[in-house]
Amino acid sequence: MSDRKALELSFNGISPFKRGEGSIVIYRPDDRPFLSFIEIDQLRQQAQQETQQAQQETQQVQQQAEKLAAKLRELGIDPNNL
Repeated sequence: MSDRKALELSFNGISPFKRGEGSIVIYRPDDRPFLSFIEIDQLRQQAQQETQQAQQETQQVQQQAEKLAAKLRELGIDPNNL
């Protein structure tokens, strides 16, 4: 198959290929480009950082709750019976 014929392949009559700056970009049927491996990796790293941040925030909230529960116990209040 020649390069020209490969570029003429279509999905429901719409070519998924478009020429970008020095490259060919493959588009999804909804006309959004597929992400590159670099973009996917950046999104993965961002999600990983957000997950780590959420875990740290959760730990901080748990530590604060434990301190408050200990303070209530010092005052003779059972925090489980509030």
